[in-house]
Amino acid sequence: LTNQLEEKVKEELKKSTPEGRKILETAILTSITDRNFDKAVGTEADKLKLDLEMKAKTLAYSSSDLDNLLEEVLSDYIPSGFVLKGKEVEIKEGEINPEGVAILKVYIKGILIPEIDLESVKKNLVGKYPSVAKRYLESLPSYTKAEIIISPKLPLRLRTLPRLSKNISIKIEVKQ
Repeated sequence: LTNQLEEKVKEELKKSTPEGRKILETAILTSITDRNFDKAVGTEADKLKLDLEMKAKTLAYSSSDLDNLLEEVLSDYIPSGFVLKGKEVEIKEGEINPEGVAILKVYIKGILIPEIDLESVKKNLVGKYPSVAKRYLESLPSYTKAEIIISPKLPLRLRTLPRLSKNISIKIEVKQ
């Protein structure tokens, strides 16, 4: 009966969690606050009725607040000139100690890529021939390959990258 009530309390907590917040299911603390039987101890009966009250406490957190906290903590471990992309966060375990402090075991998976100022790269590509642009791109950190597509197709002598940086689009893909 206690297990059924705990499951019901967990479901109610999930339903009552405000939008934009998540609850830490591994740290739901439950306690029985009231237990009443309809028969006295020692009384013989075919049926016994139990009224059970349970109190539950857990941690509700905002995903964006957790992300901000993790970025702050991780900033000391990310080398300068790099950024973390494709970040996946998973909370494996959690508990709330008697003082109400949450202790979490958080796993983070992501890819470190060089920080590149795309506007600066665009400015350096303006008006360049594709061969010159490829040589420039090869000089960038962690460069693997570049594909340059110029539209419309012009005669070879006129086939240069646009003269306005706003007409150049750059797509960076991470090779896994």
